[in-house]
Amino acid sequence: MAGREITCKYANSRALVYEYVRASMQTYTNAMTIASLVAFAFAGVAITGRASGIMIGILLLLGSLLLLDGRWWAIQRAAKKTIREYVRRYGTENVTVEIRISDVIVYRIKDSSVSYNYADITKISTTKNFVLFMFRNGVVPFLRSSLSESQLQDLKLMVNKKIRQNRK
Repeated sequence: MAGREITCKYANSRALVYEYVRASMQTYTNAMTIASLVAFAFAGVAITGRASGIMIGILLLLGSLLLLDGRWWAIQRAAKKTIREYVRRYGTENVTVEIRISDVIVYRIKDSSVSYNYADITKISTTKNFVLFMFRNGVVPFLRSSLSESQLQDLKLMVNKKIRQNRK
């Protein structure tokens, strides 16, 4: 696989942006879910401890808001911000994305591109349509449908091998 290159090119859409934003924010979503459960637990303790109705209401409201933010509001805001940034930079939300995976991962939208090293990958996640390479300062959404199953397996093997080589 030395010198091998896998390329993916696709037209981004609003639905695809929402999908990869939702997947890339999974850690935040989980944290907000836990925080809301803690608030609900405190509300339960307050109910059994005969606390005031205002305190119970505040805890229930706080838990509900944390849950809504983690599960919906934050994802909506981040996706809309991403789409607005596409429109500002490239003039359209349906930008052409090209990703080239070889010695480095190159993520290109129109005329701008950024390169990532395999050692900088913090997490690899999959969704219905994407293999997401997550970095501290960005996400590279590689469209799965551009590959056959065997090519997808080759991609996973190649990336895992490159990660091991770069972390030594």
